[in-house]
Amino acid sequence: MHRLLIVDDLPLIADGLVELFASRTEWELEVRAVYTAADALRLMEQVKFNLVLTDIRMPEKDGLELLDDIRRLYPSCKVIFLTSYADFAYARRVLSGGGFEYILKTESDDTILRAVGKAIAELEQEYELKRKAVASEVRLMRMAPMLLQQYFVELLQHNRTVTDEEIGAKLREWDVRLRADAPLRVMIGRIDNWPHDDPGDRKLLQFAVGNIAEEHLRPLVELVSFPFEESKLVVLMQERSEERTAFAEAEGRSGEEADARPFAAVLAAAETMQRMCGDLLKLPVSVALSYAAVPWRELPALFHHLHSLLLGVWGAGEAVKLVDRFVAGLAPSQTQTAMSKTYAGNARKLALLRYYLELGERERFERLYRSMMAGSATHNAAGFYKLEMYHALASMFLSYLNLHPRVSTGFVVGELNKLTHVDSDLSWERMTQFFAHMAEVIFAGGGDEQPPSHHDVVRWIDDYIEHNLIRDLSIRTIADLVQLNPSYMSRLYKKTTGIALSEYVQKRRIDKAKELLKHSSHKVYEISEMVGYDSRLSFIRMFKHQTGVTPQEYRDM
Repeated sequence: MHRLLIVDDLPLIADGLVELFASRTEWELEVRAVYTAADALRLMEQVKFNLVLTDIRMPEKDGLELLDDIRRLYPSCKVIFLTSYADFAYARRVLSGGGFEYILKTESDDTILRAVGKAIAELEQEYELKRKAVASEVRLMRMAPMLLQQYFVELLQHNRTVTDEEIGAKLREWDVRLRADAPLRVMIGRIDNWPHDDPGDRKLLQFAVGNIAEEHLRPLVELVSFPFEESKLVVLMQERSEERTAFAEAEGRSGEEADARPFAAVLAAAETMQRMCGDLLKLPVSVALSYAAVPWRELPALFHHLHSLLLGVWGAGEAVKLVDRFVAGLAPSQTQTAMSKTYAGNARKLALLRYYLELGERERFERLYRSMMAGSATHNAAGFYKLEMYHALASMFLSYLNLHPRVSTGFVVGELNKLTHVDSDLSWERMTQFFAHMAEVIFAGGGDEQPPSHHDVVRWIDDYIEHNLIRDLSIRTIADLVQLNPSYMSRLYKKTTGIALSEYVQKRRIDKAKELLKHSSHKVYEISEMVGYDSRLSFIRMFKHQTGVTPQEYRDM
């Protein structure tokens, strides 16, 4: 809907133009007329007009003075001048002052209509550009948490040198109120048991835990929090400089003593967070918290230390609280270094194991599994390392069983519980035998004939797409849900169905749009949103590409 204001000191002309535009149905126009520039300004201060058709020579204030006022009120308003004077000086002043068009009153009605139509087209184009800019900003805002999470996860997992300038630039980019020149305290939270098997429910619960943690910690510290892996939450905290300085000056303390009071407050908040997660979400959440704050360059070492502690024998229970006095700058022992390298290598092997499990490559799976477990057995005494491997393998098998529920019938009662309830005293040999048995049952078919495993994955994906057309259905998003590598999942889907996953998503969206166009009264732009398109124009282009006609033409057929 556009609003057109006609300004002319001759009512006969102004009212005649109102009638001219009232007879046109190709535009959605609300048309008003006034007879002085002063009346025009008073009306425009109350109602926004984006089109003005005005005379130039009028008593008290002429059209050029009115143009200056309109530019101040509505810079994007299109002002068309209609005059009886074919004066080049007037035309030049109109165009140089921001006027849209200069038309003589002696010209035909069609000329006036064409000028207004041209102005409307330009307004529509400007609106579309603004809409795309806003949509782009919204997408960036939605992506910001993911980009921030990716940056910090990489920072914590890689011992690479980062400068204060690089960190400061990233913090400003994402409007994070941490300082690059100040130390941080780290907390890692882990959800010990899940009440549901649905991956979507787990993500929501993980998000809820993050909200509870922020609610209780933010009054005390500046922070940034983000999910890590499937069941963990990382919080980076920084004391507000004015509060630390005031405390140190008032108490005459420094160094470790200055850490004591803020740490106690953070620890109390963490305990409250654990209690609320248990009461409200029915989730046991364990936490590992560093006593002292460390410089940014020490974060990877501190994070690895806390993560290992949380996964160790002391952190194998439910809703435990671990506090560690990590000392910055200490080099890891040779044993720790060896374990880190071993686990890093096994992480790559775990990805291959998942691949072989999904494809039913039994011989390759068993060969790789035996090699991996034999090479890791030397670290049997390291409780945290053993549990880290246990959790990684359990996660792989749980993911498989969630996608292939019929396979679970091949296990005896109690076996599957071991995937979620870890026995910290379990020996490396018994752990190796347990997961080998899990794989043997799966490759044997779980005691029940069933189609190849990849069919179950594809059926799950198809069902998810069918019920979530309005959501993000990118390959990476779906791969995250089924916990598969995006490239592998794409190949698996096309090999099974004969059609690329992205093509199938577009096809289902267009099919749903056809159904809505024929059997609902929703407008085209509403249908485009209902089937997952951010842009109405993108929807129209894709619909025409798929069907050969526009959505409206399809509805009218």
